[in-house]
Amino acid sequence: MPYEMPFHGTDHAPKFDGTLDTLAEFIDTYEECMDRAGLQGLDKIKGIIKYLEHKDRELWAGLPEAQMSDYDAFMKEIKVMYLGWDGKRRYAPADLQALMREYAQKLMFSGQELSAYLCAFRNIMQPLLNEDHIGKVERDCIFMEGIPSKAQAPIQMCLMIKHPDHYPQDPYPYTQVYDAGQFVLPANVQDVIPMLTPPAPFVREQMPMPGKVIKCEYRHKASSFNNCAFCGSIEYFFVCCLERQRYIDVGKCKVHKETRKLILPNSDFIPGHRLMKDKLNRYYANCAMQEVRMSKGMMAGLFYRANSEIDAIVEVGSSVFVHTIAHPDEEESDEDKTIVLHDLGIMHGHDY
Repeated sequence: MPYEMPFHGTDHAPKFDGTLDTLAEFIDTYEECMDRAGLQGLDKIKGIIKYLEHKDRELWAGLPEAQMSDYDAFMKEIKVMYLGWDGKRRYAPADLQALMREYAQKLMFSGQELSAYLCAFRNIMQPLLNEDHIGKVERDCIFMEGIPSKAQAPIQMCLMIKHPDHYPQDPYPYTQVYDAGQFVLPANVQDVIPMLTPPAPFVREQMPMPGKVIKCEYRHKASSFNNCAFCGSIEYFFVCCLERQRYIDVGKCKVHKETRKLILPNSDFIPGHRLMKDKLNRYYANCAMQEVRMSKGMMAGLFYRANSEIDAIVEVGSSVFVHTIAHPDEEESDEDKTIVLHDLGIMHGHDY
């Protein structure tokens, strides 16, 4: 029974999606079927055009060679339009550089991601290396640079330990770099979930639709200003406080004319963070203590000259002041002066 060409779209039919990656396989599959079916001349060209999609079918059928019976000339023109269909001159060194920059900006936390990078790298690198467009040193440098910096650090540390005699100026072979990466990086992404866990999504509160009635519950909070701010009583408010009025009457405080707040008699604000009454009491208590400290610290010295040979030094407190005025013509006896000082009880005589 003669072999019949498979129908378009079936499992065994040649398939071409318009890219270079599938063109070589499409041609090989079609020519195998063509030889088994025994197609000749123009039927070979019409047969291959039949398996194309609409866009590619118009392109191929519009070629001048498509109207001739020379299949080889037709395929030669097709291969000119798809430069690199056979893997040659498909990539340039710039393509490998672009792949390196792409992966260097990504995150690489696992060996799976490193394996994906290796596959993409080899797909471009191998044709370039076979055609001598890049060298081995350049290849190894580009592969290391394509690994993100956070993953490079443990890989380089592992390489230094495994290959201590490696010359520092030379790049590590990309196969050794890959093996070290598989050793130090976790195998799966699931092993580094804490590093990859995204933040919780922000849920925006939805506003109710206009005209829609929503039941809400509210809890009343007791106010902290129900008591008197002056004395703290809960029976009346600040303006009705009799204790406040008493402090004003005795002159301990007064009401500011503009702000209507209590202030000190000297128009300063009352210091402190307690009730007004407590602040005033504390303020005046501090003032009294300062006066006592100052009075205890003050000493007065009274120097009395009895004659040219005896000096008397008297130390008295600040509450005692002795004023003596002697007329130059009047003379007083030493005995009278001594009696006066003894009566005061504050004299200490010293002989010089």
